Amino acid sequence: MEVKLFQVYGELTALEESRGPGARHLGIAPGGAFARDCAEVAAALLPQGESYELANGSAQLLAGESLSVAVVGAGGFQGRRTLRQGEALRLGPTHPGFRLVFRVGPPIGADLELAALPSSVEDLNAPTRVLPFVPAQGLHAEGVWKVTHDTNRAAIKLSGNRLDYPGEGRSRPCTFGSIQLLPSGDLLVHGPDGPTVGGYPVAGTIVSTRLAHLAQAAPGAEVELVPVTLDEALAMAREDQLQLRRLTTQLKLIN
Repeated sequence: MEVKLFQVYGELTALEESRGPGARHLGIAPGGAFARDCAEVAAALLPQGESYELANGSAQLLAGESLSVAVVGAGGFQGRRTLRQGEALRLGPTHPGFRLVFRVGPPIGADLELAALPSSVEDLNAPTRVLPFVPAQGLHAEGVWKVTHDTNRAAIKLSGNRLDYPGEGRSRPCTFGSIQLLPSGDLLVHGPDGPTVGGYPVAGTIVSTRLAHLAQAAPGAEVELVPVTLDEALAMAREDQLQLRRLTTQLKLIN
């Protein structure tokens, strides 16, 4: 697919399919999109193609041949558009801390503007994002925290409630969504490119399907960590997956 990206501002990531948990023992993070619900909707809009995630900026896409572009996330057009050779499409801008996913592939169907959006995008203007998590080790990370500017695909740092630091222990496994307690008393939430082990105490793990809400949290935004049981977390994840599947199934039927 002949396409050029220029005037790129911000953090642009070419997305492979998520590698999943199978290689974590080799120190390889799962990768894939941070805003995973947006990536799934973009794939439903455009089944064949290559996906990218853009954070904290904008870009111009120039079509070297006829192609379709699906765009889902924070900022700008939301849906699918066909470009003729030589046509350009502006992507974004996204505000700091916000992300969008765009997918480029062969021409397909008519242009389509999304009538329904993933829940993480619908919550962009919420004063506080609620993030349920399964606590661990008796560290009380619950409460309202603020997203700092120390944010990337590896981790998002939260500050506000200075917790007592019990000291480092043996390195322990970590995953996408693990919450580590730093010596400063701040928290570090691992992203899709985060480490697979760490020596900082682990305060818990955010419900996987709610991580997209953290992916769309700008520096200074408030997030509330709410403790839940493992059974409650699994039930939430199933319900979130069901709602997202309804949306993607409707889009696939339109195709």
